[in-house]
Amino acid sequence: MPADDEDGAVTYAEDSGRILCLDQLSRWANENGFMEPLRSSAVLLESRPGPKAENQDYVFGFRVGKILIAGVLDGVSSTPGASRAAQIGGEAFARWCLGTLSTIKNVKLTNLVTGGFTQAAIAIATDSVLHADAATTLSAVAVDYTNREVRVLSIGDTPVLLIDQTRSQTICCSRLHKSPSDSLTHFISRAGVVGGPEVKSFRLSRSLNANIVLCSDGFYELFSGQCMSRLSIELSKYPRRTRTKSVLNEVCEAIQDKGIAVDNYSVAVLRLPCPVEVPDEHQPQIQGRDR
Repeated sequence: MPADDEDGAVTYAEDSGRILCLDQLSRWANENGFMEPLRSSAVLLESRPGPKAENQDYVFGFRVGKILIAGVLDGVSSTPGASRAAQIGGEAFARWCLGTLSTIKNVKLTNLVTGGFTQAAIAIATDSVLHADAATTLSAVAVDYTNREVRVLSIGDTPVLLIDQTRSQTICCSRLHKSPSDSLTHFISRAGVVGGPEVKSFRLSRSLNANIVLCSDGFYELFSGQCMSRLSIELSKYPRRTRTKSVLNEVCEAIQDKGIAVDNYSVAVLRLPCPVEVPDEHQPQIQGRDR
């Protein structure tokens, strides 16, 4: 069984087949002599099919030593095999991170996320079962608490969001890769990478409090920037070490009960003990709305 964080808290559901189970990561670790992945109460994960018969999203999140890793992949629904593409890409990314953190001391976070992206692209391109047109988006983040560093990687149609709880601001840490006609311009497919990933670097500050939100477009399109901020405020009310049902789970249950979703909806939240300090030259636009 995978090891727990020091508090033993489990703050996300593992009953979804579209969330990478830590038991699988633990098996990879045992087979290859890697470090044991840890559950972390700083990582909240959810993935729901919504009104669709098939969930084409895929989510992962775990801790190895001082590093937190999380990612959300959204299979491009217009392509056959999208669900498999998302899962293959997510597993390859997570496995790369687990192996790299176990074998390389003081690995650079940029190399970690770009290497994970490369492995995801290779896994999708070389899978003999996948349809030639299968494609997926990918958003991922790596956080090093010791060095107060964050790396965000994004390729797709949903930005990575940083919610500054202290200032009640929502900041887009990456762009929406869409054309004026609303078609996807950046993604990973079996035929190759279209566009390319966007990578951003941030520093952690100890003076404020924030959450990083990665999500599929099915979740993103349900929330304005103000709603995302309120979600973050609600999260702040819950102790980081808690055995209660997560507020994120409750949000997804409410979405399901109200029947307002039109797509699969998945989300990963990294609850940072402090916010991300964005260098001036990379300062993203503060969003009043997400769209």
